[in-house]
This record gives sequence, C-alpha cells and structure tokens, in this order.
Amino acid sequence: MFSVKSKSFAVTSANHKHGDRFSVAVDGGLIDVPGERGVGLVVVDYHTRNVSYKHIFDTSQETSESDKLAKAIERIKNGDYIVMGIKGDGSKKLTNDAKFAISNLGSDEIYKLGFEDSWAMIVRKGEPHLVREAREHNAVTIQRSDDF
Repeated sequence: MFSVKSKSFAVTSANHKHGDRFSVAVDGGLIDVPGERGVGLVVVDYHTRNVSYKHIFDTSQETSESDKLAKAIERIKNGDYIVMGIKGDGSKKLTNDAKFAISNLGSDEIYKLGFEDSWAMIVRKGEPHLVREAREHNAVTIQRSDDF
C-alpha cells in the first residue's frame, strides 16, 4: 500500500521474481488494474483527477495487444495524466509501433526494455519534457507529488 500525499501519483512495476505487479496510486487511493501481465496504462483526467481509463495489455503473449495499446495512447487527450508500467513481462510482443507511441509520450527507456525488465512512467500527454520514468531488471517505484 502506498502512503502518498494529496495531488500525487505513484507507480510500481515488478517482474515475476520481484512481486509480479503493476500498482498505481492516485491522490493516495490505490487503483485496481486487473490483468495477468503486460503493459499497464492508467489515464487520469487533468481537470477532474478521475481515472478515465485503466487496462493491462498482454504484450507478453499477444502482438495484437501492442496494437491496442498504441491506439489507446493515441486516443488520450492532451494534458491528461498517464501512468504506465510493466507487470511481470511486457516486452516479448511489444511492437515497434507501440514503443514509438510510448516514446512520443517522452520515454527514453522503452526501446531499452528487455525480457522481464520492470519499467514505470508518469507523464502528461503533450508534455514529454516532464516525464518521470525508471527501468530496472527487478522492481521500480516512482512518485510524482508536484503539479505538472
């Protein structure tokens, strides 16, 4: 469980050996994002701070899930908050189109993602210079408490 200040985001990504999870907290509340493995995506509306979308795309097993992920990113409104991360593994079937969509959000690490790497990112769509992300082979947690 996260202990996070108001107006904040936190995300944890972990592979199978380090907890097998994608956990997101928004303004101190834990967001349930069901799914076995892959790339998790949580979108928070900039104005209301309500979660407008949440899903884990099984990019470990299905190439078609990468296509769905890229399309979901495309549909996000500029200015909305995006919290992403890997649960278990999400790299095996992650296509270049999906990686390109994620890199356009501001990710520098997505093209370096290896098998069972943990990766997490927090950003506002349209503000790639404000990205906060981390990639490790075990588990990563990042927080963002500022208004960005």
